[in-house]
Formats: sequence, C-alpha cells, structure tokens
Amino acid sequence: MSRLFTRIKTTALIIAVLAGGPSFSQTDTTRLESLSLEQLLQVKVTTASRKAQELGLTPATVVLVTKEQIKMRGYQSLLDVLYDLPDVKVDDKSYSGYRNSLTIRGTQGSEKLVILLDGVAISSPSGEAMPIMENYPVHLAEQIEIVFGPASALYGANAVSGIVNIISKKNTADDIRVEASSLTGTYGSTNSTVWMSGRLKEDVQFIVSGQYFHDKGVDYSQVHKNDSLVHVDSYHTGIINTVYGPMSPVTPVKAAYEAPTAAYNIYAAIQMPNFTLSYFRNYTKTPSAWGNNASNAIYNKDVYMGQSVSVASAAYKTSFGKITTSTQLTYSDYLLDPKSNYRNLYTGMERGYKYSTCSMIKGEELITYRVSSKTDITTGIGYEHYNAIPQSYDLMAPVNKNEHIHGSYLGTQSYYRPQGLEAQFYYLKYDNIGSFIQTQYAYNKQLQFTLGARFDVNSRYGSTFNPRAGVVFKPVKRTAIKLLYGSAFLAPSPSAMYMQWGAFETQDQANPIVRISYTWPMLT
Repeated sequence: MSRLFTRIKTTALIIAVLAGGPSFSQTDTTRLESLSLEQLLQVKVTTASRKAQELGLTPATVVLVTKEQIKMRGYQSLLDVLYDLPDVKVDDKSYSGYRNSLTIRGTQGSEKLVILLDGVAISSPSGEAMPIMENYPVHLAEQIEIVFGPASALYGANAVSGIVNIISKKNTADDIRVEASSLTGTYGSTNSTVWMSGRLKEDVQFIVSGQYFHDKGVDYSQVHKNDSLVHVDSYHTGIINTVYGPMSPVTPVKAAYEAPTAAYNIYAAIQMPNFTLSYFRNYTKTPSAWGNNASNAIYNKDVYMGQSVSVASAAYKTSFGKITTSTQLTYSDYLLDPKSNYRNLYTGMERGYKYSTCSMIKGEELITYRVSSKTDITTGIGYEHYNAIPQSYDLMAPVNKNEHIHGSYLGTQSYYRPQGLEAQFYYLKYDNIGSFIQTQYAYNKQLQFTLGARFDVNSRYGSTFNPRAGVVFKPVKRTAIKLLYGSAFLAPSPSAMYMQWGAFETQDQANPIVRISYTWPMLT
C-alpha cells in the first residue's frame, strides 16, 4: 500500500500577553472593541478544542477576527484577512493555475490549511491546492477563528498549519434583515455581496448569502512598455519567441495581454435549536500563465484554471444529562473545470486542457461527556468515502463530464493516428476511518491540562496516529503561559500521487511512432 505523509511535531513554550487582539462571542460581538484585556481572555472560542472554551485557556494559539474588524479593515475576502495575520506569508499571483500559496510559521502550502464554515469543511475534500480569494466569504462572518499549528488530533488529514473557521452571523430579530454592498475599482474590478437572514418560525432561522468578484486585470504590456518580460508583440505576429526557441501555434492567439480573475461563493442554511441544514458552493477562475513571462506563456482571458467546491451538510445535536451528542452528514465535491487549460512553451503554445474531480461522503458522531465540574471527555468517530479522478495530463480537448470520461493526449497526433493517443484516467475509490478522544482537566481557574489523540486508517496510504497535549497556566489575569505539543499529517492528494508531467512529440508525420519523454504517474 502506497504511503506518503508529512508529520509535523511542535513543542512550544509560549508566553503571550493577548493585548489588543480580536475577540469572540457566539451571541454578541457588538461591544468587543471596548472590552478590557481581562474580559477578552474570558471570551469563549470553539475551534481549538471542538467545544466552547475561554480564549485565555485554549490549548492552542488562536487569533480571532470580529465583524467589527472586518468592517473597519475593509476585508473583502479571506485572502485580505490572511494578509493581516501574524506568522502568515502570502505569495500571490505567482503560481500558475493556483494564484497563491500560504506559508504559515514556515510551512508552505494552502492545502495544509483546513477552512471551515460553521464547523463544516469547505476546502477541497481531497486536499487539492486551491486559490484563496473571494471564493471564501467574510461578508457573512460574525467572527473568524484562526488556530495556528498542527490540529490533526481533532480534525484529521491536512490540518497541518492550522484551521480557519468562519462563523456566520445570526439574526436575533423577528424581521428579515438584509445587508448588501457593491464596490467598483480600477481595471474593471467589481465586488458585490448580499446577506439575508430571518425567521421562518419562532425557532427556525434561515440564512442566504452570496458574493461575486471580477477583476479585468492590469495590462502590464502597456503599464511597463519597456519591460521585455511582458511584451506581447509576438502575439501579433503569431510566432512566440520562447526560451526554447520560436513557436508558431496553430490555434490563434489574441493580440492582447489579458489576465482577468473571477470568483463567487453562495451559502444557504436553515438553523433550528438542534438541527442545521446548509449548502455552500464556490468557484475561482485565475490565469494559468501567472509566474511566467509573456514569451513563455499566453496571457489571454480564455487561458485559465477554474476550480469549484460544493458542500451540503446536515447536523443534529442533542443533550441528555451530562452527555451531548452531535451527528453530522456531509457531501463535498471538488471539480477542476474541464475548460481549464495551460498554454505555454511546455504545450507548444497550444491549449493543454486539464480535468480532475473528487467527491466525498462523510459521517461523523461527536460525544462530549461532562465527568465533573473540572473534567470532560470529548470523543468522536467518522467515516469518509472518496471517489476521485486525479488531474489529467495535457489533453487535446475539454472532457465532457456528462459522458464516459475520455480524451487524447496533446501532441500525440500522427499521420496514422490523427486523433492522438487515448488518455489514461485513474479512477480511485478509497475510504478513511478516523477516531479521536480528548480529555481536559481544570485543576483550578488558572491551570488546565489537555490530552488527546486521533487514529486514522486510510485504504489508500495507510494509518496515522496523532497525539496532542497541552498545559495552560494563568499566573495572573493578564498573562497566559502555554506548553503545547501536537502533530499533523498531510494526506497525499490524488493529483499529487498520480499527476503526470512531460511532453509528447512525433518524430515525423510519416512515422507513426510517438516518442514520450518525461511522462510518468507519480505513484509514491
């Protein structure tokens, strides 16, 4: 059984004075800016231990962003929030196809950060790297909880560098409340949001929200006319002067420098005291030429990567005595838009189309047992089933996802094989069973201990064990000392294991033999 995972272990002694930091409340954050430091430390958070807990006693490093801060700072996307966070480095518009990458405390990769919306994962179910921009909403947030460090002991695979949990706003009034905004800027930039919430019955609330973003992009060939890296003169002639020599693509190239971006997200939920039903979908469209100069890749608006995630979830929570149970069912689907394509020197300046998809069905049962006023135990078990097609090699034409998945490799046409070589697609089915247990003991109001672990068995890459331990001591009201230990693992995404690289070329039109170079599935 193939296996590839990265384990991160951290042991840190943190002495922190949580001054001026964001704060959190499940019911009211309208006056958090006026709270004292002592009051801020007493505000409760839920993401760090999967239960409500005082911020000053959480066995993790937690940063909270309130809706007031979102408004005051003018955040329009999760990317804006991440730019402002400590210990986060954002490399933006430098990765072809994926727009950006995050480095959190030295750990690089957006796929190592798990993103939640009201506790439901809305990042790619298979761990594919995705852009972080206006596809993840902040306009509907009551607050955003960011937990730094490894969190696989509670959240399983890919919680390597941290967790982001967006908590949606609630409407406590009886009438329907609507908030909307629309912004415009230079270079055809638009960003519009809407949020609506109300009550269907006394104890039934609904939330509907949406956001659409589009940016035409800067024409760098006009802004930097003397920079040869952004010249598009060769687009006019049809002969592209690449680093590998001149290339004359058969497919016409538009004689313009174009790099537009677009994104949207929609969210709908029905919430009752013990039951929640929700749906989320997002989409991004980014240039696949980013990170290359205009002579080695085509900057046209139809040369892009499009990615989407759709998530439907139902959760039921109930309590009896000292026990609280929560049952959650989730369906998540990731899709790489079949029209996504690269057009660069590696594809002979022709369009090389890509395709990938993954769906997941997950069931999880969470139980919290209040042993005493000082001790509680949280345990859970979950089952996940995946169906995936890893990212394809460069294809001659877009895949028709409504038919049997098939296609031909770009560059394999010959006299005797005008349709090219038939592309190979991998169909993966795999399962994951995970269970965890955590106990927390409060010796007194100043000292708390946490001990937990998670064990996962995956039919694709094997088993993993991730422990967690923490001691939190508050010697005085304004100071918290934390001794933390944790581990995490990165599950190899299907595309990371099976993605193919390389080039195909025919020796000559009369010879049907096709030479394949530097192309292999990465089976690790």
